[in-house]
Amino acid sequence: MPDRSAVRSVVWHGSCVRPKAHIGHTLGNMTAYGALIDIAGLERSETVVIPAASSSVGLAAIQIANRVGATPVALTRDRSKRQALEGAGAAHVIVTDEQERVAEILTITGGKGARVLFDAAGGPTVGKLTKAMARFGNLFHLWRAESGADAAAGVRRLGQESDDPRLHHVGSHDRPRADGAGEAVH
Repeated sequence: MPDRSAVRSVVWHGSCVRPKAHIGHTLGNMTAYGALIDIAGLERSETVVIPAASSSVGLAAIQIANRVGATPVALTRDRSKRQALEGAGAAHVIVTDEQERVAEILTITGGKGARVLFDAAGGPTVGKLTKAMARFGNLFHLWRAESGADAAAGVRRLGQESDDPRLHHVGSHDRPRADGAGEAVH
């Protein structure tokens, strides 16, 4: 069996990025691109929900969504970040301490739900957010122990209730992958 002790030092770069191009890319950009484009195949007019949108990975996800013509919905707890997120290109900003996130997402999507939920923060609210996902949606979740029982219950619920769940663990610290890619769980 090969020694995989160095796996955590490898960064998956996506299918269309040439090795020399890595010089100008941050890990946040590569994480968001790999999840949204290479795995989910995010396209024009689709909606992507981005919790912790003011993080480096969240801001990269907003830019990538805009680049392909998708609709980025940024989630933040703090109202003071709204203007910065709008300036970064978020089509919608939901302040989760003031607004009911599931209802807002369903309103934005006309009741269909978002096809892509990109939770690079790995927080406990993912369980609730799965209720705002579209059928055949993609959930990208940075699984962390502190995500808690609510997150685990939401992921289990999605797997049980969806006809075709596509659950991906992104950059997990407690579930490393040999190839560096997100893990699809069916």
